[in-house]
Amino acid sequence: MRLPLLFAGCLLLAAALPFHGRGSSAGTALRLGPESLVHEAELVLEGRVLATRSLEDARGRIVTDHEVQVARTFTGEHRERRTVRLPGGMLASGRGLMVPGMPTLVPGERVILALSEANSQGMRLTTGLAQGKFQLVTGHDGNPVAVRGGVGGTFIGPGGLEEAGGAESMPYAELVARLEAAANAKSGH
Repeated sequence: MRLPLLFAGCLLLAAALPFHGRGSSAGTALRLGPESLVHEAELVLEGRVLATRSLEDARGRIVTDHEVQVARTFTGEHRERRTVRLPGGMLASGRGLMVPGMPTLVPGERVILALSEANSQGMRLTTGLAQGKFQLVTGHDGNPVAVRGGVGGTFIGPGGLEEAGGAESMPYAELVARLEAAANAKSGH
């Protein structure tokens, strides 16, 4: 009985997402650049994932709380530490929920996240699903790079329909500059 309820919950979640937020291997969505992520998100932050914990929320949905040490906040209220609750996860019992297109956060990784406003249970979505997470890594040349992976499917870009390839990356400094400029424009500065 619980499996059909979870499946129905996933369908309702997917149906509640705006068109631009749908990003799965079988769908079509708007490709979101850094500026669009800032425009669409309530909170954009950079930080390190400290820990994750999957649980059932008050409504019985499987969610995962991600403890993040925040290094910088581009938009939204700055806090040094945040708990980011995302749908999906794996309980200790082995029961789990996977939301297609939702990125995975791993303890120890440095990330930039674009997040929706939290609902009444504190759950958020990454803006554009997998598009709302950049992992920060060191490139082959020793310089920091922002990598956005797992963005499958077909996207509507400036030139029409585009097939999404594998991971995309850009220099960290370029991403930060674009996010800061978009945040300043959003706030009217």
